[in-house]
Order: sequence, then C-alpha cells, then structure tokens
Amino acid sequence: MEDVSEGECFLNTGDLIGFSKLPAGDSPLAEMKVVASGSNSCRPGELVQVRLTDLQEMLNGFSERVEDNMKRVSACSASGRC
Repeated sequence: MEDVSEGECFLNTGDLIGFSKLPAGDSPLAEMKVVASGSNSCRPGELVQVRLTDLQEMLNGFSERVEDNMKRVSACSASGRC
C-alpha cells in the first residue's frame, strides 16, 4: 500500500480500512483511511492508496470466511455438539 502522506506501509489480515473518499470513475485506486490495525501495519488515521482489484480480493476473502463460519455454526447447531 502506498501511504499518501509518508511513503509505503503495509496492511495485514485483521486491519480495518474505510473509504476516505470514493474513487473517480476511471481510477484504478481508492483512497482509504486506516481505522484500526495491528503491529507492523499502517497506523490508524493514515491515508493509503489501494488498488480496486486488491479491495475486491479483500472482499472476496472476507465473504468466503463469513460463509465458512456460517456453515460451521449451522453444522454445530444441527448436531447439538458445539
């Protein structure tokens, strides 16, 4: 990720980002604001440029994890052995 203010920093699994502003219609990048992060990640409050393709991959990965966990919860409650 490119930190808009200071150079390069990195986002890791579990970091929370949100749109700082919506990307222009033809832009391949979105300006995101780090809301919460772990150690060795971009600091909260920093603005970073993220490729839209990377955002899509993040969303897809998150959706897969939610779906997998919902299946586990369903299987657990169906068997009564949680």
